[in-house]
Amino acid sequence: MTQIWIDVTDSAGAKYGDGPITTAMNWTQHKVLDAAGSFSFEMPASDPRASLLANRRYAYCYSVIDDVV
Repeated sequence: MTQIWIDVTDSAGAKYGDGPITTAMNWTQHKVLDAAGSFSFEMPASDPRASLLANRRYAYCYSVIDDVV
């Protein structure tokens, strides 16, 4: 199982909200050589932290993969 959490920050790196988004699923990204790639993720619209997402904000995704069988 993979755990995903997303921090939303301003351009100076200051975090918005009282903690990361922890309900995100299916993070995908497409890197290109000039670093101007794209990304997407899904999360429930009912998550109270959905209001953190807005134009000119930065989303940083972190994940932990648990391969316990």
